Amino acid sequence: MGQGELEELRRQIDDMIDRGWIRPSESEFGAPVLFVLKKGGKLRMCIDYRGLNRITRKNAYPLPHIDDLLDAAGGCKVFSKIDLKSGYHQIEVDPSDQHKTAFKTRDGLYEFIVMPFGLTNAPATFQSLMDKVLRHQLNRFVVVYLDDILIFSKSMEEHVKHLEEVLQVLKDAQLHLNLEKYEFGRDNIIYLGHQLSVTGLEPKATKVEVIRNWPQPANVRELRSFLGLASYYQKFVPKFSVIAHPLSRLTSKNVAYAWCEKCETVFQALKEALVSHPVLRIADPNLTFVVTTDASQFGIGAVLQQDDGDGLCPLEYYSKRMPSHKVATSTYARKLYALREALTHWKQYLLGRHFKVYSDHQTLRWIKTQIDLSPTLTRWLHDIDVFDFELKHKKGCYNRVADALSRHPEYLTCLVDSYDLYRKLKEDLIEHIAKDPDLGPILEQLKADPNSQPDFHECDGLVFRRYGKFDRLCVPNHAPLRTHFLDLAHGRSGHFVFEKTYGSLLQQFNWPGMKGSAQKFIAEYQVCQRTKVHRHKPYGLLRPLPIPDGPGESVSIDFTDMGKVSTAGNSQVMVIVDCFSKFMNLIPLPPHAPAELVIEEFHQQYILQYGPPKTLDLHKVKGLYNNSIHSAAGVTPNQLQYGWPMRNPLSYLFSERSPGLMPDMPGYNAKYARLLKAVTAAMNKCQHAMIKHANKMRREEKFKVGDYVWVKMSEFSDEEGVSRKLLPLYYGPWQILKVIGDDFGPSYVIDVPPHLRTYPVFHASKLFPHIDDETFPFRDPMIPRPIDGGHEIDRTVSHEGRGRNKQYKVHFLYHPLNEFFWIDRKELLNSAPRVVNAYERQIADGQTAKFAAKLTPFGLNNTLLLIYAYDAFCTDSD
Repeated sequence: MGQGELEELRRQIDDMIDRGWIRPSESEFGAPVLFVLKKGGKLRMCIDYRGLNRITRKNAYPLPHIDDLLDAAGGCKVFSKIDLKSGYHQIEVDPSDQHKTAFKTRDGLYEFIVMPFGLTNAPATFQSLMDKVLRHQLNRFVVVYLDDILIFSKSMEEHVKHLEEVLQVLKDAQLHLNLEKYEFGRDNIIYLGHQLSVTGLEPKATKVEVIRNWPQPANVRELRSFLGLASYYQKFVPKFSVIAHPLSRLTSKNVAYAWCEKCETVFQALKEALVSHPVLRIADPNLTFVVTTDASQFGIGAVLQQDDGDGLCPLEYYSKRMPSHKVATSTYARKLYALREALTHWKQYLLGRHFKVYSDHQTLRWIKTQIDLSPTLTRWLHDIDVFDFELKHKKGCYNRVADALSRHPEYLTCLVDSYDLYRKLKEDLIEHIAKDPDLGPILEQLKADPNSQPDFHECDGLVFRRYGKFDRLCVPNHAPLRTHFLDLAHGRSGHFVFEKTYGSLLQQFNWPGMKGSAQKFIAEYQVCQRTKVHRHKPYGLLRPLPIPDGPGESVSIDFTDMGKVSTAGNSQVMVIVDCFSKFMNLIPLPPHAPAELVIEEFHQQYILQYGPPKTLDLHKVKGLYNNSIHSAAGVTPNQLQYGWPMRNPLSYLFSERSPGLMPDMPGYNAKYARLLKAVTAAMNKCQHAMIKHANKMRREEKFKVGDYVWVKMSEFSDEEGVSRKLLPLYYGPWQILKVIGDDFGPSYVIDVPPHLRTYPVFHASKLFPHIDDETFPFRDPMIPRPIDGGHEIDRTVSHEGRGRNKQYKVHFLYHPLNEFFWIDRKELLNSAPRVVNAYERQIADGQTAKFAAKLTPFGLNNTLLLIYAYDAFCTDSD
């Protein structure tokens, strides 16, 4: 700092110490000090609290919106403005936090006792205090923005009372005023950069003069500075964004800065438009709002107006650049975009009340007749649907504020039917509310006496229920209407979870049982069933096979691919394990062993045939396993199978471990029976512990033959060229044809279309129950829009005719289960050859469209069918 700044610093510190604002400190904090030159040439001391602000927990208390403050003064004629003296310094900092405000100077370290400028939470803290002090007067005849207080009234007599009340409240709160910055009893006043008067609202004259005298920008930085100041008052200028488009384009990164004659013309025109602004009226909530929109390839323009008896007067202008070239080149898209943006921008005025819209309503009529709209247009139309307005057409020659653009003639042929937006829906609501047994009497009472039902009110034949600050539309007991509103809240709003869907409904609608309706609507929504992750325990409780009474009664079989082929041509191993003793046998098999060979080897039971030991040493593997102690039995499989442990070279070093009774010795049978009993108890204990642990994360399945289920997409091979992220999580729904196995391990045969080429038996954990949407028959079809112009065929059901006249009855994927189509064979063969070939191959093999339990050919990795095949083999042999 220079000598002058040091002297000023000492003077200000001494002054703040005398006032009791700061004191010397010994804090571990220390923010730097700097000076900023004020308008009058004086220096203002500023403290750099950026480091402290980074570690401060933020206060989210909101500051008021300036437009809302200005709207509150609508229709008033007398104004006063009060400013607090050093407002922040009238609030004391909590003693436990005062050391954090410390700042360092050349003369020492000081800390604030009162709230300083520069703290991140200072504005929120001060605004909260002012709102609490003036809570009874706020928005009635007072608005406050930090330390700027505005008092407004409709007459001088009323204003004197308001002023006295406010001053008394401030006195009681011990808040001190700045007598140098007050204005009392004025018919016009400057507040927050705007001039308020009886006639309305206009920008501050000094700010506009700055724009008038602004020199030509020499670079992008100067141009952005000009556009920033001008855009602050864009609501006073019709088509601001359209006028400023050539200048805004120069600020883009990919455009070279080159000031041309056109830029100069636009620059001067924009300055003139800002200087010669119209005076805006302040909104009157008792008058009807009128919105007029316009759109061009450069941007959109709109004006919000009200008729006070002397014609339409502007309240605010709005303009915005087109978001993309795609929107700008589409007449329908830009007109819909203009309406959507205008309604969203002024939703604080328009939401929840009836108003008028002047626009090219032919565009909206055309959009309402289209079935396949783009996701963007659908989303915009949904945003518009929440507003209640009457759409009126205004020709371009009479639309002085927002000229309507000409319509393309070729689109007129798309008009199939035309109706005003909302008319049909509103007519249905009015009709069924009058007929509703609950709402009809309420409507009649409200028409006779609006105060007869304090919780309800009537508007244009509709009944609304009051909930706090919001009014909810009462929906009659009419299935199509309720289904429509449920679909708006869920199906057309992103398919969000129940909490978000129900929250959206609660903001707008009311009917008995709405929560249950929303839950059932979402549960039955086919799109959500097949695409969303289901947060529940997987189906299928663990049910181990029953423990046999002894060795040799039950065996389990599995197959293992060793990954290499031996010199004898074997690569598969059939593993046979006794379910009681866990005794294992291994049988080598060729890579593609036919069913007859497998059955023969299994029929011979424990007759082993080995290949050369160069690649497969089955004796060594079997011996190591059979002589290791099994965790469930507590003894080795050999000991349990034969009654004694197998000897090894170290057995005779321990005489107590030498074999005891042999099978032919007396007492062997009793000893072996005791061993079996002990092992059975140990295995039961181990099995119950395993079941208890596994079933903690599972749930019991409730599937039965005839039910329709979804099958996990992971059970099918990937589609060529399609990412798994773009596919649904479940395929189907398909019918359950048969339960495989018994109660100890249910799997299910599913009626999977044959062209999918997958084995149709699935465990319960891979299935999810299909919930039919029969509760909401008026729901819109949930058929996804085809990506490549066609719908995917699910299956072929039957056929009729021969030769050229042959037709197939097919079901399309995602279509209702009872919806079928007849298609010529030639046409079907061109579009879906795999479906046709799979069905015809099925017919040629003597099968129906249902799954036939044919045993051959089958893969070696399926033990269950092998056992069925073996049983059949044994029956035939007998």
